[in-house]
Amino acid sequence: MENQENQNLLQPENENLATEIKVPPITDQSSNKKLKIVIWLLIALLLITVTIVIYLIFKTKKPTLNNELKTSNTEQVTPTAVSASKEHLPVIVYTQKINTIKTTDRLWDVVQIYKKTGTNPPELLAEVGKVGEMPTNFKISPDKKSLIINLESKLQILNLSTKELKDLYIPDNKWSSFSFSPDSNKLFIIDQYYPPTSTNQKYYIRTLNISDQSIQTIKEDTSDSIFSPLVWRNDNKVLVEEPRGDFSEFLYFDLDSKKLSKVPNSDIVGPVSESGYIMAIPNGNVGNICNEFSGSTTSKYKIIEPVSGKILREIGDSNLMTSIIAFSPDDKEVIYSAEKAWINKNDCDKNPEKIYYKAEISSGKIEKISNPNEVINNWSNNYLYATHIYSQSSPNTNHILINDQPIITSDKELYLIDGFYN
Repeated sequence: MENQENQNLLQPENENLATEIKVPPITDQSSNKKLKIVIWLLIALLLITVTIVIYLIFKTKKPTLNNELKTSNTEQVTPTAVSASKEHLPVIVYTQKINTIKTTDRLWDVVQIYKKTGTNPPELLAEVGKVGEMPTNFKISPDKKSLIINLESKLQILNLSTKELKDLYIPDNKWSSFSFSPDSNKLFIIDQYYPPTSTNQKYYIRTLNISDQSIQTIKEDTSDSIFSPLVWRNDNKVLVEEPRGDFSEFLYFDLDSKKLSKVPNSDIVGPVSESGYIMAIPNGNVGNICNEFSGSTTSKYKIIEPVSGKILREIGDSNLMTSIIAFSPDDKEVIYSAEKAWINKNDCDKNPEKIYYKAEISSGKIEKISNPNEVINNWSNNYLYATHIYSQSSPNTNHILINDQPIITSDKELYLIDGFYN
């Protein structure tokens, strides 16, 4: 009862009057302002703290991320895009014909030699060829440091790093062919006249020390044939090609006995492994409308040992065009491609779809593969599979390809010398 009376005392007798005399509560404006400042400072401090924490987290993880990316780039070399890790860049060495000089008796080509490394633009190394010097053959040393240029009238050597170009050998006759020793320090040279244009049948077989250009004559004889050395093996035997019209016979020269011998089961020369201990001999053909010379292309190969002539394996498909791509460094495996021949001549300038295979030579086991360069990289030999397509039907159709993708295109004639990794 007493509480009710107290509450009644607090109630105004006139509601309107109460409204009229109501005043805003009295507050301390200075305190309010300070409180707001404190709150905003706390919020700012919180944001700063969160930002620092996030930064520290990402900073801690960043090296790991970089390492993962670096490992990925190193393991997944991409020859198609001509890109790779800094330690393993693909290199293509090739020529581009820039001029042809006509004289009364023949034509003389002028070519530029280029090197393309990774995604870098092609680098001009040298220009060779003129009247009296016809560039006919190029070979890169096994250590990939130098290039020998056959100008018919002389051999020149080009340093692929410094671009130094100098004369190396002047033949006694008008024709010479050569092959590197396995250690890249010497050349095996056959010096002879070109028999179809000369009655002089004398030839010399020599070795040349590249560092001091000293020459040793090993054999002197006569022949109505042309000889061309292919591979100098580490057992002192040199595989030699003897062209015979539209095919070549296969021989070998023994540096110890100084004897030139024919290889059994090798009437036609084919691709040879880098070591010289394995060779693929064409052993079957399939019709090819795009081959205007013979109208056919190799469909099968015999794999042989090039000195004894022993047949080790047969590979290929009688219905498909077959090409040898590479032998493994231990000569135990071979990679080859197979493709259907075009039936329409208008398709001849197109790049056909290829199927790639890896075969074990001893067992004959065959495995289909998607990327030859991936297998070659796993073999750990310094070889890059590249191809060249040339067509005279239209401009800009000269291509050098890696993994069937063009990396060099030109309206001038191109010639692929070699592909490897630096």
